[in-house]
Amino acid sequence: MAIYYFKANVFFKNYEIKNEADRTLIYTTLYISECLKKLQKCSSRGQGEKEMYTLGITNFPIPGEPGFPLNAMYAKPSNKQEDETMRAYLQQIRQETGLRLCDRVFDPQTDKPSKVRHIEILFISQIKVIDKSKRGIYRHFIHLVN
Repeated sequence: MAIYYFKANVFFKNYEIKNEADRTLIYTTLYISECLKKLQKCSSRGQGEKEMYTLGITNFPIPGEPGFPLNAMYAKPSNKQEDETMRAYLQQIRQETGLRLCDRVFDPQTDKPSKVRHIEILFISQIKVIDKSKRGIYRHFIHLVN
């Protein structure tokens, strides 16, 4: 669902967070923007899937850790078991999202980037959904939490 509505979600100026599903959608939207930056450099589906797999399993911060982009929206895990569960859950989201994004980006007949999708990727990646200064969509989401 996050992939399907990605373009619309990027352009939201305000987003009301009502439940955990909304938080998950926001996290996934931010992750998709990371994926698109990687995929714009890939010339084949195999290369794209490899990049998505690597990105999905790369050590990443979870709520409560420095570097997690949505610490204001997520509670820190209260014990080691919650920590492991959260990490496994986010890793599964990352891996599944990356592979499903490859299905949308690459032409199934040629395994090359779809020309239409490639143009969309370039356009959306230029929006800079999130960067190190926390601009873009992240700013709008955090505004609603604080």
